[in-house]
Amino acid sequence: MGPLEGDSLARLRSLENVRVHAVRGRNTRKELVQKTGWEVPEVFGDPALLLPRFLSAGGAGSTGGIAVVPHLDHRSCTDAAAGPGITMVDVREGVETVVRKIAGADACVSSSLHGIIVAQAYGVPWVWLRVSDRIISGDRYKFDDFFTTLDAGAVRSCDVPADALSPGLFEQLAARAALPELTIGLDPLLQSFPHRRA
Repeated sequence: MGPLEGDSLARLRSLENVRVHAVRGRNTRKELVQKTGWEVPEVFGDPALLLPRFLSAGGAGSTGGIAVVPHLDHRSCTDAAAGPGITMVDVREGVETVVRKIAGADACVSSSLHGIIVAQAYGVPWVWLRVSDRIISGDRYKFDDFFTTLDAGAVRSCDVPADALSPGLFEQLAARAALPELTIGLDPLLQSFPHRRA
């Protein structure tokens, strides 16, 4: 979630016989190698990038429009900004429902990291919405860590306060959405899974 320090770092250092198979991004690997001394392979990627290999979004048909995926901490400020052509995605819904809504959209605006990752996995252009006066745990660190696995220069983002959220803003952001190219291969991530798959 963030740089390793304090109790979190002490807890990790106390662990024995740790074997790391993969990490979300290059920043996480650097933190672990430098601060714990663990061996961490250069295998990167969030496991949600593998969703299309296991869960087809087909069959439901494209819903089009804009999928807005608020972080749980942002639900109250985004609900009021719903409008025509905008699908609010509740991340507490089942995986199949969340994937269908995001994968079927023309663009995704998300303050949730996994909203962005699911959009990336299913080829939906996205924009990172950072609600500047409602900072979530991990804030920029976890997003920047994920962005080390793709063309970070192509990432589109916007910092706005909660009271600026509106259907018009979501439409403006969706018009700027992009789909950065992944700079990692997903086969090594899949192969790193330490247990036999059914």
